[in-house]
Amino acid sequence: MDLQENIARTIGADLRRGAPSAAVMALVASLAAAIWAPPASAQKIATLGTLGGPYSWATGINSNSQIVGHSWTASTFDDAFLYSGGVMTNLGTFGGVVGPNSVANAINASGQIVGYAWSKTGNGYHAFLYSGGVMTDLGTLPGGNESYAFGVNASGQVVGYSDTKGGAQHAFLYFNGVMADLGTLGGSTSAATGINASGEIVGSSDTASGATHAFLYTVAGGMTDLGTLTGGSDSYAFAINDGGQIVGYSLITGGASHAFLYSAGSMSDLGTLPGGTSSAADAINSLGQIVGYSDIGGGVDSAFLYSGGSMIDLNTLLPANSGWVLQQGLGINDSGQVVGNGDYTDPSLGGPALSQAFRLDTQPPTISSLSPTSATAGGPAFTLTVTGTYFVGGAVVMWNTTALTTTFVGATSLTAVVPASLIAAAGSPSITVTTTGGTSSPATFTINPPPTLSNLNPNSAHAGTGGFTLIINGANFFPGAVANWGATLLATSYGNGGQLTATVPSGLITTAGTASVTVTLGGVTTAGLPFTIIPPPPTIASLNPSSGIAGGPLFTLTINGTNFVPGAVATWKSTALATTYVSPTQITAAVPATLIAAPGTATVTVTTTGGVSSPATFTIKSQPTITSLSPTSVTVGAAAFTLTVNGTNFVSGATVVWNYTPLATTFASATRLTAAVPASLLTTAGTISITVSTTAGSSAAAKFTINPRPTITSLSPSSTTAGGAAFTLTINGTGFVSGATVTFGNAALTTTFISATKLTAAVPALYFGRAGAVSVVVYNPGRISSNAASFTVH
Repeated sequence: MDLQENIARTIGADLRRGAPSAAVMALVASLAAAIWAPPASAQKIATLGTLGGPYSWATGINSNSQIVGHSWTASTFDDAFLYSGGVMTNLGTFGGVVGPNSVANAINASGQIVGYAWSKTGNGYHAFLYSGGVMTDLGTLPGGNESYAFGVNASGQVVGYSDTKGGAQHAFLYFNGVMADLGTLGGSTSAATGINASGEIVGSSDTASGATHAFLYTVAGGMTDLGTLTGGSDSYAFAINDGGQIVGYSLITGGASHAFLYSAGSMSDLGTLPGGTSSAADAINSLGQIVGYSDIGGGVDSAFLYSGGSMIDLNTLLPANSGWVLQQGLGINDSGQVVGNGDYTDPSLGGPALSQAFRLDTQPPTISSLSPTSATAGGPAFTLTVTGTYFVGGAVVMWNTTALTTTFVGATSLTAVVPASLIAAAGSPSITVTTTGGTSSPATFTINPPPTLSNLNPNSAHAGTGGFTLIINGANFFPGAVANWGATLLATSYGNGGQLTATVPSGLITTAGTASVTVTLGGVTTAGLPFTIIPPPPTIASLNPSSGIAGGPLFTLTINGTNFVPGAVATWKSTALATTYVSPTQITAAVPATLIAAPGTATVTVTTTGGVSSPATFTIKSQPTITSLSPTSVTVGAAAFTLTVNGTNFVSGATVVWNYTPLATTFASATRLTAAVPASLLTTAGTISITVSTTAGSSAAAKFTINPRPTITSLSPSSTTAGGAAFTLTINGTGFVSGATVTFGNAALTTTFISATKLTAAVPALYFGRAGAVSVVVYNPGRISSNAASFTVH
């Protein structure tokens, strides 16, 4: 048997199948309607039917449970088919050429199909790529007449073999309109039968020694000889998965053929089914599950599944009275669905047993995870994603005993719509997946009670302040809970079942008002709690005036600042003042006299709905007083002098004021000031008003007198006798002041001030010892002299 015959036999495609006997055709015609009708998709074993003839073979299946193969038609032609959604569709030929028609060998996840069909020229078969309803002739290698395609990957790369110019057959790779010759292992003939997503290609090739060996071809490494099982001369590779695992068969010692798995550089013998001597592996999925066939003795072949280190006869997985004897497993997807061919006898009609295509769901599904894993009682309908293994088209997700509307995504993923009515109350429903392969173990889904809120911390903030962290206390919080500020989602962190924290950005608290804080979990939103946004607190920038005099009258205080609002109230210590709103930066308040009756300080604050301002200080000052002056008077024309002012409440910086003229003043103490009085202020007699001015105000006036110059109008006596006794002289005149002195000649007399018009002076006897005229003069303080009066000594 040559290389091509081995390939054809193993994949179940007789290149030149003869017509059945007339007796068989007659029986087929009478039973066609029953035998070839596709079964319900919920069956573990699906009989795919035919294209109207008696026979069909399934050669490949993709992840979407689409199946390809070939079937006899009512006209006894063998045509390629696509089986999808329970319907078998004839793929036809190149332009409908009549003859031995077409075979489909493989299908990728995108639904692209490869195989071979009778060429338009009628000279032989040509490889085809069927995509989008169009069958494309891939042609041949240069000089060839025939070509055959056996594998296609997700990228649309096609492999097979073609005649060459010299008549030998070579493996090829077809992509983007170009068919490339892959060469051989040194011999004349090769064929490529499988390709994975990475573009790794497997097949078989004659070697230089004349043996046939399985090969692995990569673009980087070329064609690598995989060798044989121990003692074998030949080997054939038929399939490779995306993990680089390769299956096929090899001769062993004694010449029998055994299925092999080539993995990590080593070829392993898979053995046979009990009683058998030969086997072949035809397909492998990404899970490493392998299908093929093995004899079981007596010349009978049986389809097998190799999984987990064990070879299982697929017939042992069939339901009772299925009517099937499975002979070849030719394809397997990651859902554990196996396709191939076997003898089928309709249980309701009895024989004959006809070779038919089948699909067998070998594995019960498993659930590894759910997403989401929980929902909130009272929440909305949602889509549940179930991840696991061995999912197939028609799989149903069960919610306890309720079947959910389920969508098949792939062998490891399903989605199901969960209506709101199923999550109305808290609980733990059981989730299972049911397929024709069985029912999974349950996974638990949790329906949590709805969240509730109890309080917020803080529950208020001033408008215009920065962002802050909000602590939300309540019950039934779970990871995934989100806090809402009105309609705005907040960045939320799960603390525990009774607490969440959320970040409130500054932009949400720019305006005074109230915000509603809620929590949403699983589509359920709590009742809201109010958060108060308080107006910004007022501030005081200045008071006008900022001080007053103790005992002063009622006055209006102007308060300048920020964030004032209508209704703002100024407070004097603890007394609320009658307040008038002027603008956001100014208010006025009436301060009654009773509040400034005594010296000291008072705190002034402003209260609004935004809070209380920091205090500003108003000073109540004591007014200065004058108790005495020293001296109290001078005479017109006196020289500059220092005036001493005695009193109370004097402060540094106080000024003595002479009528309206401030004097150069020196602060001595709180009770004494001194002031320089220039002579220019003493030129005119009169009464001067002396006041003291401080920051607390001006004192009451004290009187200072500028006396006129003294004058003598008469002396009494006006004469005396020389050598007489001492006597008292009376001087009459005007402008005399206390402290005035009388001179008698050049001698100063002891003088007594009687009044402004009279002085008396004691004249000792020694001052008039001889006759003559003596000049008498009165001096007021400051050496202000009167006119001279003449006293006669007789």
